Amino acid sequence: MPTTTTGRPLVETSLGPVLGVHDTVSGQHFFRGIPYAEPPVGALRFRPPRPKAPWMAPLDCARFGAAGAQIFDPTEGDYSEFTDAVPGATPQSWVGDENCLTLNIWRRAAGAAKRPVLVWIHGGANCLESSRLDIYHGDRFVARQDVIFVSLNYRLGLFGWLDVSGIGGPEFRGSHSNGLRDQLLALTWIRDNIAAFGGDPANITVMGESAGSIDISWHLAAGKLQGIARRVVMMSGVAGALGLTAPIPAEWSEAHGIAQANRFFARLGIASLAQLNSLSTGEIMTRVVDVAAQSDTLFDLDSLFWPRVSDTYAPIDPFAAARQGLVAGIDVIIGCTDYEMGLWLNWDDTLDRHPVRHMADRLPILSPQQRAEVSALYDRLFADDSEGSRGMHLLGDILFRLPTAWFADAASSHGTRVWTYLFDWSVDARRRAPHAADQAFLFHKWETSAGRHLVGDVFTAEDVARRDHAADCMLDAVLAFATQGDPNAHGNSLVPNWPRYETQRRLVMRFGRDVVTESDPAGARRAWWTTAIYEKVAAGR
Repeated sequence: MPTTTTGRPLVETSLGPVLGVHDTVSGQHFFRGIPYAEPPVGALRFRPPRPKAPWMAPLDCARFGAAGAQIFDPTEGDYSEFTDAVPGATPQSWVGDENCLTLNIWRRAAGAAKRPVLVWIHGGANCLESSRLDIYHGDRFVARQDVIFVSLNYRLGLFGWLDVSGIGGPEFRGSHSNGLRDQLLALTWIRDNIAAFGGDPANITVMGESAGSIDISWHLAAGKLQGIARRVVMMSGVAGALGLTAPIPAEWSEAHGIAQANRFFARLGIASLAQLNSLSTGEIMTRVVDVAAQSDTLFDLDSLFWPRVSDTYAPIDPFAAARQGLVAGIDVIIGCTDYEMGLWLNWDDTLDRHPVRHMADRLPILSPQQRAEVSALYDRLFADDSEGSRGMHLLGDILFRLPTAWFADAASSHGTRVWTYLFDWSVDARRRAPHAADQAFLFHKWETSAGRHLVGDVFTAEDVARRDHAADCMLDAVLAFATQGDPNAHGNSLVPNWPRYETQRRLVMRFGRDVVTESDPAGARRAWWTTAIYEKVAAGR
């Protein structure tokens, strides 16, 4: 592999040479902050991304690129992880930059010529987080197996996920999916350039959690991953927030997205695109911070920044695509955590203090009769739980668990090879196994700032050993899936057999203090929601 006289790895990409770093301790190379697009600023603001212009001199890729502009949330990572500001700087209310379209690569210094490639799309409701966060560093993947690990940034919040055509005119139709276009341009760059880094462009697995997983589902619906990815790993998310702001499928419609965007811009005090473009990043984000402080995180902000069904990117929703067999040819691992809503206690400490009917009444997707029926169902199924936790299960089911099952059912019934999982490592008696805790185990990064917020601190040697076991089982299965197309092809005798998902048995791998398979662990809830909601949606009623 070419190196400079200083021992730094040098790789010639299609755009120009990039200069990485050789970590002599780990024996790994990393390349950080490689630009794949022109900065989406000035005339390119709210426009589809434009490929980066070539460069001639070696580009120093020792440091991460900027995080996307976002509200600073300390539960997502330490302030120093989001910015190159002086260590110890006082955190500001927002962080990041619109000029954020970069990607990062980890590899072994010496390895095979054509190594499998894993690409990570981070979550954060499409308005938070960054590939530069410590929890998303790919060194553990590369240390465990000879693979190439890539992570990427994309535009966040209103810069990449709001339809500005309502204030800017029809030329901005589809701006609700510019974040998807950023990701697709990055994935195309990876396919076209990864061989120069020792990767196999014919063996790419795209992974994502939460918003990252939801975004993958829209790429699949649009058919955009055909010819790029052989496999996907989808963690806690399909399509977007279901039934929180409107009955589905209206919730995914372009018209609904425009209406939501217009209301949000009005709350920001912005009436025209000219006014919006006259504001700096900081001026916009200051307004966003003020509005967010007066908003319900779950029912307002987390329901806002999603792709839409549109002829400009994805003409059908992800569930319809799976039902039509459009996912066939791309293998899928998909799963969620056992108590997804535990994470939202970070932002609303009262969330688990309401009866289940209170939560049912907040879902526009349900009729009054259905709200009564589903409340009685959860009161019966979770009779030993508190009233509040029953409502948490209901929200977690409609937002994450049932979409996972519906997508797995549809995809597996139309020729896609599917494996499903459930993560249930309980953090504490109240948060249990919350949303995103599974990624802390997959990356083996619970010692990071975000990891500690997700899965707590390690206290005993026994706890460390059991965490290591669950994490190794997850990582080995995913690596086997990515390298050989089968999560059982790992050679780790401690990992039980993971059967493929089929609707006849609905076998799920449970990762927790024990690693076991179960059949349809949420069957009664799945049956109710499927009959009451999903079958009608699938039938177009």
